[in-house]
Amino acid sequence: MQRMQWFLVLLATLMFSTLATAQSDAAAPLVLPPGAVGVVTNVQGGLSASKAGGSPRALAVYANVSEGDVLSTAAGSYARVKLSDGGELILRPNSRAEITRYSYKAATPASDGAVITLFKGGLRSLTGLMGHRNPEQIAFKTPTATIGIRGTEFGLLECKGNCADVMPKGTPAPPNGTHVDVSQGSVAVSNASGLVLVNAGQFAYVKSATSRPQQVPPSRGVRVTVPSTIRQDPPPKPQTGAAANTKSSAPVTAQQSPPATTASTALSSSTSDQSPPAAAAATGTSSTNSASSTSPVATDQSQPAVPAAAGTSSLSSALGNAASLADAIAQLPASGAGPTQQAAAPVFSSAPSFGGAPGSSFSGGGGGAVSRN
Repeated sequence: MQRMQWFLVLLATLMFSTLATAQSDAAAPLVLPPGAVGVVTNVQGGLSASKAGGSPRALAVYANVSEGDVLSTAAGSYARVKLSDGGELILRPNSRAEITRYSYKAATPASDGAVITLFKGGLRSLTGLMGHRNPEQIAFKTPTATIGIRGTEFGLLECKGNCADVMPKGTPAPPNGTHVDVSQGSVAVSNASGLVLVNAGQFAYVKSATSRPQQVPPSRGVRVTVPSTIRQDPPPKPQTGAAANTKSSAPVTAQQSPPATTASTALSSSTSDQSPPAAAAATGTSSTNSASSTSPVATDQSQPAVPAAAGTSSLSSALGNAASLADAIAQLPASGAGPTQQAAAPVFSSAPSFGGAPGSSFSGGGGGAVSRN
């Protein structure tokens, strides 16, 4: 009897510890300047942003991004953006993604909504607070499919003859189309031809907009990998003016670890991305001492047409086949204990400071966009 009591105590302790860890890992929201929806926290190589009809602008660490920005990475480059709900987007080399719509207000969950469109290349997303409290309001789009999420970390890769560098040397390039891998939680991959649910450790592939999404075995799945160093937060930005006389701050240095450019087909369900470094070096360096950067600006403005979203007051209205997708998301299992209490939001000025220890990471999170020439 005494042995059973000790066992129950140990079991209860482990359950409490797991729950506490899940809650402490919940992303803390950011408070950004008006109009900003995210901030660049790490660049390895070159990153640029552009809007419809505008010229690309180089982005460095601490640069803000806003709704409608199309983010582009140069060859051999990786970039990480934290969104205002604590979510996270990490772009692979030669990638192009748009923050098509993004709305987050901590006090008004009814206004939640996000649509992220991947035109080419790859990204990893880690869900923020919106993904825990209103997952049906978040969607990712590619030219071939729509991905609805539920408290998720997943990878998304859009290949159009441009994914040869994704696989290890000597391995055939992934076939053209959309590739999905899930590390945590679940996603629903859909288009006009059907829908498939993908859970942690599983993979999916969509050949075209008219092909039914399908699960694929790990031997055929493609996991989008990123270097672990890209998840590091930058040191606090130096204070200027009067603040500098009363509070010292460590000098800012860009995260310039050599990027890794491989993805694997072994595809374990582990959530850590430890891709081996490749021989190719980043094609530029980022400057974090000013809003400008010496990084090369990706100027490729071509992108495949993606079905336009009609707004995201709900996932149903944002996506063409939302009725089935909404039903599917409702069936998805919850991915662990979501945050029960929202963490205090750090307030940032035009250049936010990050006080977290290097290596700390946040959680991130759907698609339709206009075509641009």
